[in-house]
Amino acid sequence: AVVSTQSGHYGRGKLRPLYDALDNLNNKQAVQRADKLLKKEKDFHCAKVLKALAFVRMLRQKEAMAILNDVKTTPNLDENTLQAMSVCYKELLAPEEIPDIYERALKDSPNNEDYMTQLFMAYVRLRDYKRQQQVPTFVPPGYKC
Repeated sequence: AVVSTQSGHYGRGKLRPLYDALDNLNNKQAVQRADKLLKKEKDFHCAKVLKALAFVRMLRQKEAMAILNDVKTTPNLDENTLQAMSVCYKELLAPEEIPDIYERALKDSPNNEDYMTQLFMAYVRLRDYKRQQQVPTFVPPGYKC
């Protein structure tokens, strides 16, 4: 139930001030806004990850990684959360973590073409040609594009 509200208009509206703080490079304010949201909804995963992004930008990598490691194991993450996690890992200079989040997402949503594309592109950025070729094996039998 929380996931559907996060990916819908409800989640985006609540996250707008948090995104604005990040866009304006006001990371301390972003952390405060994330904490305010998380006080009301402790499982608002996108808010957690955006807080991690603010920590990354404040050079508080350990705190950011703790949040990311916690959220990473959560099933059925929405697309906004996955994208924010990708940005965090890129800014942490840890792009090797990105394929794992999309592999997990594909286990939850095996017909999601966007996740397959993101997984493929993550392997491209890592120059992992063997795994790039394996991405089509994630397509479930009988799936039609």
